[in-house]
Amino acid sequence: MEKIKSKLKRIVLTTGLAGAVLFGGYVGVEHSSRSATRKYVTQNVERYVQEQEKKFGIDHKRTPSIEFGLYDGLNYGDTTYGLYDDGKIVINDHACVIPNSPVRNWIYGLFHKTRPIEYILHHELGHAYTEEQLPKVGIESFPDKSLKDSRMKGKLIGQKMISEGIADYFAFEMLDKLTPNSDVVWADHPQDPIYFPKRSYFYDGGNALVAPVLDKYGVEEGVKKLIKQTPPLAFNKGFLRSYQQEMLND
Repeated sequence: MEKIKSKLKRIVLTTGLAGAVLFGGYVGVEHSSRSATRKYVTQNVERYVQEQEKKFGIDHKRTPSIEFGLYDGLNYGDTTYGLYDDGKIVINDHACVIPNSPVRNWIYGLFHKTRPIEYILHHELGHAYTEEQLPKVGIESFPDKSLKDSRMKGKLIGQKMISEGIADYFAFEMLDKLTPNSDVVWADHPQDPIYFPKRSYFYDGGNALVAPVLDKYGVEEGVKKLIKQTPPLAFNKGFLRSYQQEMLND
């Protein structure tokens, strides 16, 4: 929040009256946007679940509970939009824009990195569905939490690519107005075992990796197939290409 206040102060000092008006607009928008986001999510999450079930021919066993937070401790410019864990979706209501509010969304976007709430919800519901498939293939957690502090971080990275790729597949397929990055390049991963790639590697790269498999087998069978056999290493684009081809040829 301090970084946002500093940014507001700079705008007011450099733009004078116009900046002051903008600041006043932001103060009003800050509260109304978060309130509107919470109302929208609460009223629509069940509809999103039903729309996914209809489109993909799947069955969500339950609608996840919803919480709002994630803001404290985050650095501006390094935003977590939402997360899913153990039956619960947590939404960063400082980082959402909602449908049919162009002026409010524009003002709010001047001070926050934002994503459409439709994308965030569909993405996190993709994680929820993936978790529901774990018992069917004999897996306790995905990505495997036991790998976090082990020497097998390469395998963990591969699992994270699959996880985020599946979730983004849900979002992109549900939202025709959003499209994945078609210019994804799976660059060779640095050799430092504790290095984790940026978002485009996990999300755009992950989506490019799993989409052909989900298209071929359908969401239910495709998700189970992907989580049951994940890439042995995600350090090298050659491993990823081979893994994808293996999944498609099986």
